[in-house]
Amino acid sequence: TMRKYLGPGLLFLLSLSACSGKKSFQQNITQLEKSLSEQNNAATARSLSTAYLNYVDSFQEDTIWNSRYLYRYAALSYRMQDVAAAIGALHRALEDYYPGDNSANNAQLLASFYREDLQKDAIALLILSAADWAFPGEQLNPVPASDLNVLIEQLDTLRNQVFSPGTYTVNFPLANDYVISIEEFSRVAPRHPQTPDLLLKAAEMARGIKTYQKAIELFDRLISNYPGHP
Repeated sequence: TMRKYLGPGLLFLLSLSACSGKKSFQQNITQLEKSLSEQNNAATARSLSTAYLNYVDSFQEDTIWNSRYLYRYAALSYRMQDVAAAIGALHRALEDYYPGDNSANNAQLLASFYREDLQKDAIALLILSAADWAFPGEQLNPVPASDLNVLIEQLDTLRNQVFSPGTYTVNFPLANDYVISIEEFSRVAPRHPQTPDLLLKAAEMARGIKTYQKAIELFDRLISNYPGHP
Protein backbone atom coordinates (compact mmCIF):
# COMPACT_ATOMS: atom_id res chain seq x y z
CA THR A 1 0.00 0.00 0.00
CA MET A 2 0.95 3.67 -0.29
CA ARG A 3 1.39 3.92 3.49
CA LYS A 4 4.13 1.26 3.28
CA TYR A 5 6.28 3.46 1.03
CA LEU A 6 5.67 6.84 2.63
CA GLY A 7 7.46 6.02 5.88
CA PRO A 8 6.45 7.02 9.41
CA GLY A 9 8.00 10.49 9.25
CA LEU A 10 6.11 11.60 6.16
CA LEU A 11 2.90 10.02 7.42
CA PHE A 12 3.25 12.03 10.62
CA LEU A 13 3.73 15.27 8.65
CA LEU A 14 0.70 14.52 6.46
CA SER A 15 -1.38 13.79 9.56
CA LEU A 16 -0.18 17.02 11.17
CA SER A 17 -1.06 18.98 8.04
CA ALA A 18 -4.57 17.48 7.97
CA CYS A 19 -5.12 18.40 11.62
CA SER A 20 -3.90 21.93 10.95
CA GLY A 21 -6.28 22.17 7.99
CA LYS A 22 -9.21 21.03 10.10
CA LYS A 23 -8.36 23.57 12.79
CA SER A 24 -8.26 26.38 10.25
CA PHE A 25 -11.66 25.39 8.83
CA GLN A 26 -13.16 25.12 12.30
CA GLN A 27 -11.77 28.47 13.42
CA ASN A 28 -13.34 30.08 10.37
CA ILE A 29 -16.69 28.44 11.15
CA THR A 30 -16.51 29.54 14.78
CA GLN A 31 -15.81 33.12 13.75
CA LEU A 32 -18.69 33.15 11.26
CA GLU A 33 -21.04 31.68 13.88
CA LYS A 34 -19.99 34.37 16.32
CA SER A 35 -20.52 37.11 13.72
CA LEU A 36 -23.97 35.79 12.82
CA SER A 37 -25.00 35.58 16.47
CA GLU A 38 -24.01 39.22 16.96
CA GLN A 39 -25.69 40.49 13.80
CA ASN A 40 -28.18 38.64 11.62
CA ASN A 41 -26.69 39.24 8.20
CA ALA A 42 -27.70 37.38 5.03
CA ALA A 43 -24.21 37.47 3.54
CA THR A 44 -22.70 36.05 6.72
CA ALA A 45 -25.36 33.33 6.81
CA ARG A 46 -24.52 32.33 3.24
CA SER A 47 -20.80 32.28 4.04
CA LEU A 48 -21.44 30.12 7.07
CA SER A 49 -23.57 27.70 5.07
CA THR A 50 -20.79 27.38 2.53
CA ALA A 51 -18.21 26.89 5.28
CA TYR A 52 -20.19 24.04 6.81
CA LEU A 53 -20.43 22.20 3.49
CA ASN A 54 -16.80 22.90 2.59
CA TYR A 55 -15.70 21.26 5.83
CA VAL A 56 -17.86 18.20 5.23
CA ASP A 57 -16.60 17.84 1.66
CA SER A 58 -12.97 18.41 2.66
CA PHE A 59 -12.90 16.06 5.66
CA GLN A 60 -15.34 13.33 4.75
CA GLU A 61 -13.83 10.93 7.29
CA ASP A 62 -14.67 13.20 10.23
CA THR A 63 -17.85 11.49 11.39
CA ILE A 64 -18.25 13.46 14.62
CA TRP A 65 -17.96 16.99 13.28
CA ASN A 66 -19.70 16.29 9.99
CA SER A 67 -22.73 15.00 11.87
CA ARG A 68 -22.74 18.21 13.92
CA TYR A 69 -22.03 20.61 11.06
CA LEU A 70 -24.75 19.14 8.84
CA TYR A 71 -27.19 19.63 11.72
CA ARG A 72 -26.13 23.26 12.01
CA TYR A 73 -26.33 23.68 8.25
CA ALA A 74 -29.86 22.28 8.31
CA ALA A 75 -30.92 24.64 11.09
CA LEU A 76 -29.39 27.61 9.26
CA SER A 77 -31.00 26.60 5.96
CA TYR A 78 -34.34 26.47 7.73
CA ARG A 79 -33.79 30.01 9.04
CA MET A 80 -33.06 31.00 5.44
CA GLN A 81 -36.39 29.39 4.41
CA ASP A 82 -34.80 26.57 2.43
CA VAL A 83 -36.52 23.54 3.92
CA ALA A 84 -35.47 21.25 1.07
CA ALA A 85 -31.79 21.98 1.70
CA ALA A 86 -32.32 21.49 5.44
CA ILE A 87 -33.92 18.07 4.95
CA GLY A 88 -31.26 17.07 2.44
CA ALA A 89 -28.51 17.89 4.94
CA LEU A 90 -30.14 15.80 7.64
CA HIS A 91 -30.51 12.91 5.22
CA ARG A 92 -26.81 13.15 4.42
CA ALA A 93 -25.92 13.28 8.10
CA LEU A 94 -27.98 10.20 8.93
CA GLU A 95 -26.92 8.20 5.88
CA ASP A 96 -23.19 9.03 5.85
CA TYR A 97 -22.37 9.94 9.46
CA TYR A 98 -24.77 7.89 11.55
CA PRO A 99 -22.09 6.80 14.09
CA GLY A 100 -21.54 10.45 15.00
CA ASP A 101 -22.75 11.77 18.33
CA ASN A 102 -25.47 13.99 16.86
CA SER A 103 -27.70 11.50 15.06
CA ALA A 104 -30.50 11.66 17.64
CA ASN A 105 -30.62 15.45 17.24
CA ASN A 106 -30.58 15.09 13.46
CA ALA A 107 -33.55 12.73 13.63
CA GLN A 108 -35.45 15.00 15.98
CA LEU A 109 -34.92 18.05 13.76
CA LEU A 110 -36.01 16.03 10.74
CA ALA A 111 -39.21 15.06 12.54
CA SER A 112 -39.91 18.70 13.38
CA PHE A 113 -39.69 19.66 9.69
CA TYR A 114 -42.20 16.98 8.77
CA ARG A 115 -44.54 18.04 11.55
CA GLU A 116 -44.34 21.82 11.29
CA ASP A 117 -43.56 22.52 7.64
CA LEU A 118 -44.65 19.53 5.57
CA GLN A 119 -47.74 18.87 7.72
CA LYS A 120 -46.99 15.14 7.83
CA ASP A 121 -47.70 14.30 11.45
CA ALA A 122 -47.74 10.53 10.92
CA ILE A 123 -44.26 10.55 9.35
CA ALA A 124 -42.97 12.87 12.08
CA LEU A 125 -44.27 10.50 14.75
CA LEU A 126 -42.70 7.50 13.03
CA ILE A 127 -39.32 9.30 12.89
CA LEU A 128 -39.48 10.22 16.57
CA SER A 129 -40.52 6.71 17.59
CA ALA A 130 -37.73 5.23 15.50
CA ALA A 131 -35.27 7.63 17.14
CA ASP A 132 -36.56 6.63 20.56
CA TRP A 133 -35.82 3.01 19.66
CA ALA A 134 -32.44 3.73 18.05
CA PHE A 135 -31.12 6.11 20.71
CA PRO A 136 -32.54 4.91 24.03
CA GLY A 137 -30.25 7.09 26.12
CA GLU A 138 -31.27 10.35 24.45
CA GLN A 139 -33.93 12.73 25.71
CA LEU A 140 -36.32 13.40 22.82
CA ASN A 141 -38.70 16.32 22.85
CA PRO A 142 -41.53 15.66 22.43
CA VAL A 143 -41.29 12.11 23.70
CA PRO A 144 -43.17 9.87 21.24
CA ALA A 145 -46.29 8.46 22.85
CA SER A 146 -46.98 5.72 20.32
CA ASP A 147 -45.51 2.23 20.34
CA LEU A 148 -43.13 1.72 17.42
CA ASN A 149 -44.46 -1.77 16.67
CA VAL A 150 -47.96 -0.35 16.34
CA LEU A 151 -46.72 2.31 13.91
CA ILE A 152 -44.98 -0.35 11.81
CA GLU A 153 -48.22 -2.34 11.69
CA GLN A 154 -49.99 0.82 10.53
CA LEU A 155 -47.60 0.97 7.59
CA ASP A 156 -49.07 -2.30 6.35
CA THR A 157 -52.54 -0.80 6.68
CA LEU A 158 -51.40 2.21 4.68
CA ARG A 159 -49.93 -0.06 1.99
CA ASN A 160 -53.23 -1.93 1.65
CA GLN A 161 -55.08 1.38 1.14
CA VAL A 162 -52.95 2.41 -1.85
CA PHE A 163 -54.65 0.14 -4.39
CA SER A 164 -58.44 0.19 -4.52
CA PRO A 165 -59.75 -3.37 -5.03
CA GLY A 166 -61.96 -3.81 -8.07
CA THR A 167 -61.36 -0.34 -9.51
CA TYR A 168 -57.65 -0.71 -10.32
CA THR A 169 -57.01 2.85 -9.16
CA VAL A 170 -53.96 3.97 -7.21
CA ASN A 171 -53.93 6.52 -4.42
CA PHE A 172 -50.62 8.16 -5.31
CA PRO A 173 -50.40 10.50 -2.29
CA LEU A 174 -50.79 7.51 0.04
CA ALA A 175 -48.24 5.55 -1.97
CA ASN A 176 -45.73 8.39 -1.71
CA ASP A 177 -46.34 8.73 2.03
CA TYR A 178 -45.75 5.00 2.41
CA VAL A 179 -42.43 5.10 0.56
CA ILE A 180 -41.25 8.27 2.33
CA SER A 181 -42.20 6.88 5.74
CA ILE A 182 -40.07 3.80 5.23
CA GLU A 183 -37.18 5.80 3.77
CA GLU A 184 -37.07 7.99 6.85
CA PHE A 185 -37.50 5.03 9.18
CA SER A 186 -34.55 3.26 7.53
CA ARG A 187 -32.36 6.36 7.95
CA VAL A 188 -33.16 6.77 11.64
CA ALA A 189 -33.28 3.09 12.65
CA PRO A 190 -31.10 1.19 10.16
CA ARG A 191 -30.42 -1.55 12.72
CA HIS A 192 -34.06 -2.28 13.47
CA PRO A 193 -34.81 -5.93 12.62
CA GLN A 194 -37.73 -4.97 10.35
CA THR A 195 -35.87 -2.33 8.35
CA PRO A 196 -34.71 -4.65 5.51
CA ASP A 197 -38.21 -6.07 4.98
CA LEU A 198 -39.73 -2.60 5.02
CA LEU A 199 -37.18 -1.31 2.50
CA LEU A 200 -38.05 -4.20 0.19
CA LYS A 201 -41.77 -3.37 0.45
CA ALA A 202 -41.07 0.33 -0.21
CA ALA A 203 -38.96 -0.53 -3.26
CA GLU A 204 -41.71 -2.77 -4.59
CA MET A 205 -44.27 -0.01 -3.98
CA ALA A 206 -42.12 2.52 -5.84
CA ARG A 207 -41.82 0.10 -8.74
CA GLY A 208 -45.57 -0.57 -8.64
CA ILE A 209 -46.43 3.11 -9.03
CA LYS A 210 -43.78 3.49 -11.76
CA THR A 211 -41.39 5.75 -9.84
CA TYR A 212 -38.54 3.66 -11.16
CA GLN A 213 -35.65 5.87 -10.09
CA LYS A 214 -36.86 5.77 -6.49
CA ALA A 215 -37.29 2.00 -6.75
CA ILE A 216 -33.69 1.64 -7.95
CA GLU A 217 -32.44 3.81 -5.07
CA LEU A 218 -34.29 1.71 -2.52
CA PHE A 219 -33.19 -1.62 -4.01
CA ASP A 220 -29.60 -0.31 -4.06
CA ARG A 221 -29.83 0.70 -0.40
CA LEU A 222 -31.23 -2.69 0.51
CA ILE A 223 -28.47 -4.55 -1.35
CA SER A 224 -25.67 -2.30 -0.04
CA ASN A 225 -26.73 -2.11 3.60
CA TYR A 226 -28.27 -5.57 4.03
CA PRO A 227 -26.38 -7.93 1.72
CA GLY A 228 -27.56 -10.97 3.67
CA HIS A 229 -31.24 -10.15 3.25
CA PRO A 230 -33.02 -12.85 1.21
